[in-house]
Amino acid sequence: MNRNPVARLVSFTAFALAAALVCVLVAPRAHAQGKIGIVHLRYILAHSKAGLAAEKSFEAYRARLEKRFRIQESRLAQEQKVLRARLPKESQKARARDIQAFTNGEKMLRKKFVKIRAALYAKHSTLFQPVEKQLLGVIQNYAKTHGYGLILDGSQAGAVVASGGYDLTDKILAAMNEAPAAKG
Repeated sequence: MNRNPVARLVSFTAFALAAALVCVLVAPRAHAQGKIGIVHLRYILAHSKAGLAAEKSFEAYRARLEKRFRIQESRLAQEQKVLRARLPKESQKARARDIQAFTNGEKMLRKKFVKIRAALYAKHSTLFQPVEKQLLGVIQNYAKTHGYGLILDGSQAGAVVASGGYDLTDKILAAMNEAPAAKG
């Protein structure tokens, strides 16, 4: 996340302007065609059966990778202890060799960390894309069968959250949980 306050303000302002344009340009046409609703996509993904199952699978995968990484990290820490104890007693040549070997081990561990992050990103995408696709289908079906011309995501910053009959989150969540499991 960008910590620069000016960049965040510009980003937020741009998003708020885009949301306002949607409300001004698209909403009147959508309202003429049907109703307007708001749904909190992140909430549904976090609380639906399919989203919870994907999250459980992801966390199990993450835990397995983290456990393997921690074992390798622990081995390197042990090597460091042994090396610190042994270095004062070694010759200059042996010291240089041991330090180089330890440095190579650190480099390999860093590369492993980068690979793990990439694997986690790929696994997250693999697990959640079918759920997101299923959610989109549920929303489209709900909009079609209930006469909604526009459904906005209330999860995003800058989105207007309305009360009353506009918030469809609970209804979409129930429909999502009743839908057949996502294939993925």
